[in-house]
Amino acid sequence: MLKPNVESFIGCDCDYESARMVLYGAPFDSTTSFRPGARFGPSAMRHESFGLETYSPYQDADLTDCAVFDSGDLELCFGSAQAALEAIEARAAEILGAGKLPLLLGGEHLVTLGAVKRHPKLHIIHFDAHADLRDNYLGADDVRQVIDLINAYKPDLVMNIALPCQDLTIMDACLACGVNYMDTANYEPEDTDDPAWRAVYEKRCKEAGFSVYFDYSWQWAYRKRF
Repeated sequence: MLKPNVESFIGCDCDYESARMVLYGAPFDSTTSFRPGARFGPSAMRHESFGLETYSPYQDADLTDCAVFDSGDLELCFGSAQAALEAIEARAAEILGAGKLPLLLGGEHLVTLGAVKRHPKLHIIHFDAHADLRDNYLGADDVRQVIDLINAYKPDLVMNIALPCQDLTIMDACLACGVNYMDTANYEPEDTDDPAWRAVYEKRCKEAGFSVYFDYSWQWAYRKRF
């Protein structure tokens, strides 16, 4: 049986046996390539939650009536992404095995993978400007997580919605798994090798004071591979 956290999220004071939902933190950011600090997220969210209200006029509901138990943060291995994912997955399995719904606080993007592996029926809604998916960074940690996730759930179609560009990691994973891919990238391919098109483009860049040339033709070349 899980023990309660010392500082729980506001309104999550239910005991474990009575809880319908169990909150747990995954303080991990070892594969972050820019700025570390996401590992402090779970404790920071708990601390700042006491500046909120438990009652929602919009929902006409109070968090204290939702039977949520806060089990605290996992102790994760910062030196091994695989070990951290296994610990997160084990906690999700424990909570689901008790007939309760796990609620994860991160932590970097990767921590989600450990939790979702234990859900038998899964739909993912991803809110972000960038997918932040790579199978490796500077040659490290080549774990092929996207391919593993697609193989585990065997979708007919992977949809990349609202990102500003195509995500080549997702596309490569779909190709490796033989799965269809669709995105909503907000630009159309141009014939960037056409001298007439390039002359117009460079003229517009000069008028606008731009000196950088963006060419997305290498991404659109993926269409032929599908």
